[in-house]
Amino acid sequence: AKDELEQIGMKPKVGLMSQFWGTHQRFFKQLCMSIKVPELVKRTKQALADGHTVVIGLQSTGEARLAEAVRTAESEEDLEDFRGLRALLEALLDRFP
Repeated sequence: AKDELEQIGMKPKVGLMSQFWGTHQRFFKQLCMSIKVPELVKRTKQALADGHTVVIGLQSTGEARLAEAVRTAESEEDLEDFRGLRALLEALLDRFP
């Protein structure tokens, strides 16, 4: 998005790009969770029918960490860790060396 704006002579502000990427990430988080709902409902109904108790856990994507980074960022480069797989890969490597 930034490149397209710059091509037509517009310079986006850091705050605007931060909001864009934050919204982008929240959208895909919700999309990924919504894709899982039909299977979750099916398995939950089956477990309840079988007399089991169901506990559903929702995992975070680090949105609170992103919000803090956006709040304290002094430049767009300060948010580079949130733009791709880098943060995900680092988290995975920390937990599964």
